[in-house]
Amino acid sequence: MSQRGDSKDSDALSERFDPSGRLARAAATFACFAPTFAVVALLATSYLGERARLSDETPPETWATSADASQRMTVAGHAIQYWGKPGARYSNYASRGAKPPRGIVVHFTRAAPVLAMVKYGHARDFSRGGASFGYHFYIGRDGQIVQGAPLNKRTNHIKSTKRRERTRIARHLWSGNAIGISLVGACDTLLRPNRIWRPTNCSGEFVTAAQLGAGLALIKALQARYRLPCHAVFGHGDLQTDRATFEGATLRDRVRAGCSVPAPSRRRMVGTETAQKDS
Repeated sequence: MSQRGDSKDSDALSERFDPSGRLARAAATFACFAPTFAVVALLATSYLGERARLSDETPPETWATSADASQRMTVAGHAIQYWGKPGARYSNYASRGAKPPRGIVVHFTRAAPVLAMVKYGHARDFSRGGASFGYHFYIGRDGQIVQGAPLNKRTNHIKSTKRRERTRIARHLWSGNAIGISLVGACDTLLRPNRIWRPTNCSGEFVTAAQLGAGLALIKALQARYRLPCHAVFGHGDLQTDRATFEGATLRDRVRAGCSVPAPSRRRMVGTETAQKDS
């Protein structure tokens, strides 16, 4: 009886201190669950794509006709859905001091229903001081474009040059003279986390071909309407140190490549006029 007990104890000890045995068991366990992990990843990918589409979203019908045609953007080859809300605040401060656009800023967001993001841009966020935050344009993963604010209004999408987070790039821009474009779902936190897991951050910018094509067409139309040069297009990461350097870089680089304008660097000044407004 004692010998059997001693044998079991020795087997348990040898098993405990045998790394090859533990590795073999871990590999076998992983092999059993690998198909499950693959299915979960596939479903998550599909989920993210669907949450950044417009197909099944229907805002109130009154939104589509709530702005004069002159305040709704048109782009050849793209049916832009106008989802501006009558009486929405947008950015009261920036709209009161609105100037003709002098730049375009490309942003990204997490994967979420586009309609929910547009509604957020219409409302006040009291957790952030009661202001409204949003963009003029939202581009879904499927390349569909939504206009969330009329062109004679301004939205809060970049910080004032009075804030320490602003870089030395394009300091003449503020929310009152810049158009914001958001690539919905290009910041993917679920499938591509950072090496150190921080759910609010992105490990890269992931723009679909459809988003890129729609974004290029939209920016070219805005450039023609407001006579903006290629160097007036920036990524949000160019302007603020609290944003990832790559935010907006994919579309910015594609626009600038068409006219041989280099990407801006946070180390050098692009634009010397300092804005006097806060947003």
